[in-house]
Amino acid sequence: MDMIEDQMRGFKGMILDIKRRPEQVKAACEAMLPLAIKLAKAGYGGPPADYPPLFIPLHIAEFLRPVDFEEFYWPTFRKLIEELTGAGFSCLLYCEGNWDPYLDFLAQLPKGKVIALMESTNMEKAKAVLGNTMCLAGNIPNSLLGYGTEEECVAYTKKLIDTCAPGGGFIFSNDKVLLSPNDAKPENLLAVTKFVREYGVYKK
Repeated sequence: MDMIEDQMRGFKGMILDIKRRPEQVKAACEAMLPLAIKLAKAGYGGPPADYPPLFIPLHIAEFLRPVDFEEFYWPTFRKLIEELTGAGFSCLLYCEGNWDPYLDFLAQLPKGKVIALMESTNMEKAKAVLGNTMCLAGNIPNSLLGYGTEEECVAYTKKLIDTCAPGGGFIFSNDKVLLSPNDAKPENLLAVTKFVREYGVYKK
């Protein structure tokens, strides 16, 4: 559905299609699935491997009601991930926005094959639901790195590590890519990096 929305129908068109022609939306997603699988495998440029994972940004899901997510988005998305992981790939899902309503769905994906980079999802909830299924990543806001103080950034970082790191399966990172020098204060990046190197260590 993301490919159709991004490249063909646009956001407004996709939302209207769900209401006006639901069966065609489902058929279009099924028709797009083989191409999505082919593109993902070809884009990797090598034989299947756990690392580096295939990067899959997820756009429209956060705007769908859970009932529409389950009916329109989930069936082909699940098939995509199961096909790729079954072929030997691992997947890095960029879960844009808030995925709190869909965590139970993600928990059904193949265990140990998926990294979920969360933007604004509740990480405590994500850890509780997904901690035994997939690796979590992300969540420190670029807005905090850009406009917060060093103390605020370190406090957020500590809470994130305390919440997500126990038991393993967590990669510390920001919630989205830094695109310009003004997206984060250098002193905040340095403070957070120093804190993670000292505090974010698994004890033997």
